[in-house]
Amino acid sequence: FSVTTMDDDDITDEVLTYTGDTYLVVMYDLEKTDTTHLADIIELCQRATAANAHVYALTATYKDDAMRFAEQHRWPFPVCSTDPIQLKTMVRANPGIVVLRNGTVIDKFSHNSVQKRLQQQ
Repeated sequence: FSVTTMDDDDITDEVLTYTGDTYLVVMYDLEKTDTTHLADIIELCQRATAANAHVYALTATYKDDAMRFAEQHRWPFPVCSTDPIQLKTMVRANPGIVVLRNGTVIDKFSHNSVQKRLQQQ
């Protein structure tokens, strides 16, 4: 498993050793990403960052396409590159969210359940 920024910086250790929560928004193929609940995902992640969590989008899409997607959808968090097989192994939904606490997976869920989670907060 590796996480690389769009500037080609390897931040895998930073992601896995962060003391606290990290939200990984997995969008392995941005052309196939269901954007229906993207605004809700952004809201959920903004709430998480307000509680000092880190948030990263993970994709296997090429850098230019990923940056265009981020701009088009006003994605406010870092977009990083990861191997598509690893992303599909993490969560099958596109997008799906994986939550780490101190580098350990504590939750993962589909974009379809984000609204319910927002209501529970």
